[in-house]
Amino acid sequence: MKRGRTGGFTLAELLVVMTVMVILFSLASPAIRGLTGGTGRRAAVNMVVSGIEQARVLAATEGAATYLAVADVDRISPPPDSASAASLKERYHFRAFAVFREDNSTAPVSYKQISPWRSLPPSISFRRSSQLAPGSPNITFPFTPGGAQATISSPFLKISPLGEVTGATPTGPALIRIYQGFAATDREIPADPQGNETIAVSRFTGRATYQSQLPAGNP
Repeated sequence: MKRGRTGGFTLAELLVVMTVMVILFSLASPAIRGLTGGTGRRAAVNMVVSGIEQARVLAATEGAATYLAVADVDRISPPPDSASAASLKERYHFRAFAVFREDNSTAPVSYKQISPWRSLPPSISFRRSSQLAPGSPNITFPFTPGGAQATISSPFLKISPLGEVTGATPTGPALIRIYQGFAATDREIPADPQGNETIAVSRFTGRATYQSQLPAGNP
């Protein structure tokens, strides 16, 4: 007398189910990455706009120029050892910013840190083409992640007590670009060709607004 099946799956049936699951996951992965990347970019935009507004209000209330500086780990002084440099690059290199206030009571002028260095969400970075003033040996900011005495010569956005903004170009709003990807020493590594957000900062008022989404390959 032959017995009927009492339940369970055969090996062939399990293999079929696993194959279908793998196919479905591979089809869904790009959509999942796009969703999480878009959420990270929006969070980064909110972080940066909040930082610029903090700098603008501080400049107006304290009557001193403020700065939003973007970390360029290749410009830390004194230079960290290779292991520390790799760790700092992964967390901070064109991925973090901080707000500083100009202190004219010292000679030479010093820069008081107002906010900690804040890292953008995972896999989100600042684009090198952001219209920031280039780092200068004459303007160095404290960079405690690199050591108690470390300083960094970073690209920055300067806001005067009147709200006037100094960036990389003399006319029009200063554009700060954020993209889904990573910054290497001499190049950008985008993870999503469409993953680029732009923040426009008025040169006359210092107010920041979300402008648009542009392909990551655009300047």
